[in-house]
Amino acid sequence: MSRAEALNSEHDPTDNLAVKRIVLGLVVCFAALSVAVVPAASSARSSANTWSGTWDTTWSGGSTTMTLTQSGSSVIGTYTWDSGKIQGMLSGNVLTGTWTEAPTRQAPHDAGDIEFTLSADGKSWTGKWRYGSSGDWSFWNGACSAGECTKNVGPEASYPSLPNTPLPDALVPIESVSNGCGGGDASSDPRYGDTSTYLNSNNPLGKRYTVSFREACNLHDAGYSGAKVRDIINGGIIDYLGWTQKQVDDKFLADMRKLCEKAIPASAPVALADCKGRGGKTSFGAETRYNFVRRWGSHFWKHRPQLSGRWLDKADTSASWVLGQQKRTITAAWSSNNGHLKGRFRGTLISRDNDSIIQGTMATSDGSTTLTGTMTFTIQADKLDQLSMASTQSHGATGSATLVRP
Repeated sequence: MSRAEALNSEHDPTDNLAVKRIVLGLVVCFAALSVAVVPAASSARSSANTWSGTWDTTWSGGSTTMTLTQSGSSVIGTYTWDSGKIQGMLSGNVLTGTWTEAPTRQAPHDAGDIEFTLSADGKSWTGKWRYGSSGDWSFWNGACSAGECTKNVGPEASYPSLPNTPLPDALVPIESVSNGCGGGDASSDPRYGDTSTYLNSNNPLGKRYTVSFREACNLHDAGYSGAKVRDIINGGIIDYLGWTQKQVDDKFLADMRKLCEKAIPASAPVALADCKGRGGKTSFGAETRYNFVRRWGSHFWKHRPQLSGRWLDKADTSASWVLGQQKRTITAAWSSNNGHLKGRFRGTLISRDNDSIIQGTMATSDGSTTLTGTMTFTIQADKLDQLSMASTQSHGATGSATLVRP
């Protein structure tokens, strides 16, 4: 599949792909201090970090695994999507170069420009790509998953140590992110579309088989939210964060067909085939429901957070924070008061119905006293460029702030 096909199949065509980023950030707010991060340390540190390693990447049409090798200021690499290749040169922590893909490896359809910026901790990068050298830019971000890049360190290495507290689990109750086979917010109320009834013959008085698809619809809703939930149909726990829309839809079809097999015996082949297919003459089948979400699902799909990079305090545009993301694990480092106060944060991204939150712990130090506390960050699904923070320090002081992308 080409990039253009992926963009068309996985996203609402009315979206502006160049700016579709789900945003999150981290901040400590102190009553007596105005926070202003000093990012200079990231430039000094970036020269010691490497781009070599394996990176889990997401772009405006999907996701792919990328392997990079750095030699001096030169970086080359490959990625799994369409046998892709990367080549570029470094200037500080910015990689500028080109991407190419099969079959032609030529612009305007199979090649173009890239620009990636390594984060302060060297564990992730934010970037952009385009077709050729004059097209519109779209996002492309990566997080280190294996290899030399896992040894990278950033300015947080000299910051206060965080409490030895386990990260919160991202698992949420499925009823909090689903509403059965219907629209609207999460709800346990029955929906008109939860069930369908199938006949095993053309005789309207024949035996009927009623199948409930609600469990499959609930898992599909959780998938669209990117949530981590228990899979009541197949058992175990499933984390949808890294899934594409098509992967979620395909699982929806498989789950519905499994429910058909559970409710209709093999001795009723007509009813079973109608249930798995398009429903026959009297109802809607699994394939019909699947075709509907493939056609209209992009309007309800919630894009996944891409958090690595810098953030600004909406009330103080001179302040900024540096965030890193590896799947659901979110980190941040900041300093204020001319570097006299430093802090760190580590938490878990938890996907919910209409928003996502990050919950975790923080530590701050002025060189002589270290304070710890908790933080919660909230991002609304309809305000992806804005993050609200609430913090509570160990001695009871609270703070809040609003963060936006630069």
